[in-house]
Amino acid sequence: MPSFTFMTRKAQVLVGDQPVASVTIETATASGAVLVADNAFALPNLFTVEAKHRRRACRVMWRNPPKVGVLYEEA
Repeated sequence: MPSFTFMTRKAQVLVGDQPVASVTIETATASGAVLVADNAFALPNLFTVEAKHRRRACRVMWRNPPKVGVLYEEA
């Protein structure tokens, strides 16, 4: 079973290098995260999340507003 971390870290959703939304990372594992967004359906299916100067490419796996489950994409 993967190890996970509960957190409330602010992050930015980027498309290209442009910020498109602010989110909160609620939980994270080595393979993905649960994000909390004001408008979960406005987030694109593929994006980059940036928190504390670290970027991860993400693919949306599910949406249950206000939460969005993402899987980290391999670089």
